[in-house]
Amino acid sequence: MQIWLDTTDLPTLEKAQRRGILHGVTTNPAMLVSNPRETLTALLSAQPGPVAVEIAEDEIPSMISQGKGLYEFSSRIVIKVPVSERGFEVLHALAQAQVPVMASGIVQPTQALVAALGGANWVAPYFIRILKAGDNPLAQLEAIKKMIASYQMRTRILAINPKTVEQIKSCAETGIDAITIREDVFRDLIETHELTAQVVEQYDDDWKKIRSQQWF
Repeated sequence: MQIWLDTTDLPTLEKAQRRGILHGVTTNPAMLVSNPRETLTALLSAQPGPVAVEIAEDEIPSMISQGKGLYEFSSRIVIKVPVSERGFEVLHALAQAQVPVMASGIVQPTQALVAALGGANWVAPYFIRILKAGDNPLAQLEAIKKMIASYQMRTRILAINPKTVEQIKSCAETGIDAITIREDVFRDLIETHELTAQVVEQYDDDWKKIRSQQWF
């Protein structure tokens, strides 16, 4: 399962990149309000993976035009398109133009199905929003995964913002393709577990003796 980060914080991206676990970056309009072009350039430079960028226009022609323009800016940009009535049309038009698309705002498996049939490269269910609505996000991920597999579609699944390490584990167990998480969840994911720290501390004195011998 790929791990993407939902942030524009460059030190966090660099930390994840150094650990070899960063596959891509997701953004939202609030992250790009100040100097969007410069921010996108920095995100593309900070890591070698894709950057998902949401369309900021309202009308179908301008949404399609902006999506194509973003892809011309960098072929590593994936266009986030909301799964609205207009969004489905935009999504299909961009897919027909060979522009990579991530269908966003998904809270029901049928939305993911329509997006996948329209040519979306990625479908992105909102994990926490589904949970807050009283539904089971894991069951929805399983349903989406089953539909995509049943019809042999190439669309991949990225769960947006699971909030705990346990939820990340549960997402991984479903076999979905990717998750995107925020900075605080990333820190929780990589922090040293208390029991691991105890083991390291237990052998610290022995390691000090070995290091003093300059054995390697």
